[in-house]
Amino acid sequence: LVQAESGLMSVTGSPEEPARVGISVCDLTTGINGLTGVLQALYQRERSGRGAAVQVSMFDAMADLMAAPIMFRQFADRDWPRTGLRHNVLVPYGAYATGDGRLTMIAIQNEREWARFAEIVLRRADFLDDPRCSPNLSRMHNRDYVEGVMDEIFRDLTQGQLQERLRAADLAYASVNEVADIIEHPALRRVEVQTARGPISMPAPPVRSPGVLDSFGSPPEIDEHGARIRAEFGED
Repeated sequence: LVQAESGLMSVTGSPEEPARVGISVCDLTTGINGLTGVLQALYQRERSGRGAAVQVSMFDAMADLMAAPIMFRQFADRDWPRTGLRHNVLVPYGAYATGDGRLTMIAIQNEREWARFAEIVLRRADFLDDPRCSPNLSRMHNRDYVEGVMDEIFRDLTQGQLQERLRAADLAYASVNEVADIIEHPALRRVEVQTARGPISMPAPPVRSPGVLDSFGSPPEIDEHGARIRAEFGED
């Protein structure tokens, strides 16, 4: 509901229809902002001796994330386009299929990258002199042609072959992974958490600090620390 009310859905999804973000982004972002507020208040107390009441709403958290589309509307008098996996001002940018049906995300950011992409990945150096393909503004106006040629070339490649060419061109890319792929991803860091039913392995917190172990105790049971907390605030 907050994704809808905050306008987030209006910039998420395909041109045909809006979509919700696939995870609970409102809840998570609000929690992170709440933590930031608490840490800020603790630091203020350390310096001034004064505490603070911290308030954060899901709508405010989403409005903060929506700053760019909001400012775009205010000052350019245009809506932020909903483009799916494409980019509204960069071509090529999106998820492209190879002959084995796998998707690879490609994001060409400037003309230097485009030159390497055309010569090494597409093996079409002629694109550099084609007015339909350079500069980026021309590619935007001729998106269907540029991406049509890309699709023809990628159809004869596997994902591995395409990504090998991208590495040779020193270009960033990403596999469009399923959750099952992420579980086995070599970059996924894990932490073991003890539970009443035994240890479980789960994704580790993203922030790392020297000397801090990537391990946690058991999650608290309901009201496990209730008496201590109530005593701290002078309640029976």
